[in-house]
Amino acid sequence: MYGLSGDAVIKKSASDIAKIVPGYDGGEAYIVNEEEILRLKERSALSGLPGNSEIKRAIEDKFIKGPSGAMVVYMDINGFKPYNDNYGFIKGDKVIKDLAGCFASSVKDFAGHIGGDDFAAVIEESSFDSLMADVIPFFEKKLEEFYDVLDYERKCVITFDRAGRRNRYPLMGLTAVGFGKIRNFKTADSVGEFAAELKAAAKLKAEKYMGNSIVFKYDGSSLTPLEDIICDEKIPLKIRRGAVEALGEGGDFSYGGILVKILGEKVDLFLKKSALYALGRLRLKETASSVAEFLSHSSAHLRMRSTEALGEMGLPQYSESVAALADDKNYFVRKAAVLALGKLADPAWCGLLKSKLNNRSVRDEAFISLAMLGDKDTLESLPVFINSDAVVADLRVRALRIMRELDNYPAGALVLKNLNMKSPVIKAECLGSAACLLRSGALKIDEKKQNDVFSFVSDRSAGVRRALAAFCGESAGNFSETALNVLIKDVSAEVRGAAVSALVKFPGRGADILAFF
Repeated sequence: MYGLSGDAVIKKSASDIAKIVPGYDGGEAYIVNEEEILRLKERSALSGLPGNSEIKRAIEDKFIKGPSGAMVVYMDINGFKPYNDNYGFIKGDKVIKDLAGCFASSVKDFAGHIGGDDFAAVIEESSFDSLMADVIPFFEKKLEEFYDVLDYERKCVITFDRAGRRNRYPLMGLTAVGFGKIRNFKTADSVGEFAAELKAAAKLKAEKYMGNSIVFKYDGSSLTPLEDIICDEKIPLKIRRGAVEALGEGGDFSYGGILVKILGEKVDLFLKKSALYALGRLRLKETASSVAEFLSHSSAHLRMRSTEALGEMGLPQYSESVAALADDKNYFVRKAAVLALGKLADPAWCGLLKSKLNNRSVRDEAFISLAMLGDKDTLESLPVFINSDAVVADLRVRALRIMRELDNYPAGALVLKNLNMKSPVIKAECLGSAACLLRSGALKIDEKKQNDVFSFVSDRSAGVRRALAAFCGESAGNFSETALNVLIKDVSAEVRGAAVSALVKFPGRGADILAFF
């Protein structure tokens, strides 16, 4: 049957078929099992192993819903890309095929090929060690076959990139991680996300098993040095909070599980406050439901941080819950809620925000939120808001960044008014916003105003001088080239670099640009 075999086609007698198809009067025949054919189609053409759909089903049925001793194993090849790039895809495919064959024959339960050099298996936890004892030595012995004699003997591949730089890549190895039901996994996707987190941690924590191969059997302990610090109650709370907030500032999404775990444990409230802050910085939308649970918490600190985090995630479905906190008894929670409504981008709350303009404690936040929602009257008043020393610097910076996105804003020149009386941060942001508006054609500035800005070539703040260079590149007035001639010799490398980038827009300055390099 056209190469199909096994469960894909089933031979049936005439009597059996008559039970399925009333009135059938033919002889014996083959019935096609469409579900099985679909499974065969999804199998990896390279390895012949089940693909992602079957892997997902196996994880859900055999692991999540399976016995307590079930374990998931994920495995990939360290250094496979450099090998594939240098030896070619034909040899790269052979590496995958050979590993797949050994992996499949060594796994007694289920083995699958995710794609590329990634594999997965569902096994009994008791068989993990024997699986590693089969696969890792097999792969290590194969390296002599995979590599040329010279590369194998010196234990690395040496290449040169297009710039002539020498690169050294170690021989391939395997990273294998295994874990049981150490967390309350609900879906195959959550298992895969945790496995990715575990593989990254394994390369930091696990010792070499053999050659360049790493094996990490996870027992539920901490995954990273930062998590070690967070979980150690002997370390002062201030340091532990700093470690938690560092997870958010670092921008590494793999730490989301650790942060959500902190929210669910019996730990100091201020540690949870830091975890909420970090989740907001990471903007991990999949954690929003865990964050939202703290909107009604008795601690104002946690209500405030959860509100801020949901605002950063930008999920309008939480806007009603956030809006309810606009009248919270705590001053800081109210401010956080009003500002978050703008970030949640739900225009249904414009009426509420306008009513808050009369509330002295939250009027500045209400103004910014209305600007984020595109309220016309508010947008027209942005320069007045920005130039007001009564408004905190953070909100003035937010206003300037909103202004940068506007398509047409002639009044934008007002942000350059009285620049010399503003703080360096505001001054730099004003110049940056004016440069953006000039670039988009949303702003025209007369030559007198441009000349007034020239005095900032000697400003004490490097940030202001760098912003001035960008401004000069967009304004192209008579003074701009003169200012850039000064800035290209600035003591700050960042300012010089910005000046060179701006000079590119002026014809005939090639020699100056080359001199910089």
